[in-house]
Amino acid sequence: MVQTHRPVAAPFATAVIRELQLVGSRVYEPRDMAAAVDLIAAGRVPAGGLVTREVPLEHAIRDAYEVLRAGRDELKVLVTPGPG
Repeated sequence: MVQTHRPVAAPFATAVIRELQLVGSRVYEPRDMAAAVDLIAAGRVPAGGLVTREVPLEHAIRDAYEVLRAGRDELKVLVTPGPG
């Protein structure tokens, strides 16, 4: 397994004094992505509904970001590089 993370300095004293909460997360590993692609390719996952909207880059803020921020029922908005 290839590890791509590096140690990060964090102000732990400040976090303790200010009673901050540090939250970590982990991304998927390459084998997870390969398994997902295999499932989609085999038709076992209905991927057609994953992208709920496509918008051109020139309208990304108006038609993608603001829609997602408003909390509408969008699952994934795909921003395309070309004009709409």
